[in-house]
Parts: sequence; structure tokens; C-alpha cells
Amino acid sequence: PPRIMSSFSVIRGNGSVPWAAERLDINIWVLPSILGQQIYYCDLGICAIIEPKPTHGQRLSFELRLPFEPDFAEVLDLMPLIRNDDQLLALVFGSSDLQAKAEPFGRCVKDEPTKDALLLLDLDLSACKALKPSNDRQSRWLISSGDLDGVPAQSRVYVRMRFVTHSPGR
Repeated sequence: PPRIMSSFSVIRGNGSVPWAAERLDINIWVLPSILGQQIYYCDLGICAIIEPKPTHGQRLSFELRLPFEPDFAEVLDLMPLIRNDDQLLALVFGSSDLQAKAEPFGRCVKDEPTKDALLLLDLDLSACKALKPSNDRQSRWLISSGDLDGVPAQSRVYVRMRFVTHSPGR
């Protein structure tokens, strides 16, 4: 049988505001559970640069491909949990010296001294959904942020989500 490569991929969606990926953060948490089976929490963060100024109704959207099948048919948006918790933000961005502040269009953090602040975006969970898998060892998801109306052009934005699985594959 052919071998299938396990990988993460992010594909910009049609209808999305044009954006460029700056980085993809992947954290895998392995926790013990009852009867010795492990639970895997996969946290994904995507930092993107919004190229033109978004118009009303435009969103950051993309297809996300995971090298495993999550236990649940939903994505967990981590941003509401971490946005206003400076200690969690410091853990996520690996810096205890983050400068977080409120802007008219949301909360921002200064994660890198030489770059503009990073706008923390919520996902629109009603628009995030699992797509038909291309095989049984991976999954495909449509991911979408909320409306970006008012966000300036060339803004750096960040979304963070979690998937849970007992079967991470390779």
C-alpha cells in the first residue's frame, strides 16, 4: 500500500481577505488518562499579515489539514481563554515581557520588538467546520475568523485553536 505523509497544512480559502502567513505555531500536549491511554491536545496558532484593508464582512479564512482525526467534530477557539490572561499570553508567546493593550478593533500584544503589535482574533465557530476527509488518517477543516471590518491594512493578526485526539498517528 502507498505510504501517506503526515503533515499539517494551511491553504488560504476563496473569499478570504488576502493574507500572508508569517508563522504557524504547533504545540502538542500529551496527558495521561484513565486506563493508561494518553490524550493528545494539539494547539495551533497562525500569525498572518492582512494585506489590503478588509472590507465589511471579510474574514481571515483557510483550510487546515491535520495529520490525525480529532475525537470531536468541532474546533476549540483558545483566544477567549487567553486574550485577557497575561500569564497565559506569556506562555503562548514565550515571553514574560509582553506588552498587551486594547485597540479600537481588539486586544493586541507586542510579541516581537521589531514588529508591529499582533491583533488577537476570535474564530467564528459557526463558520468553522470539518470537511470530508481525503483519507482516514487525516482531517480537513474550514477555519474562519470573525469580521475584520476596521482592521488596518498590513495588520498582523493571530488565531489560536485546539484539537483533541486519542489517536495522533505518526
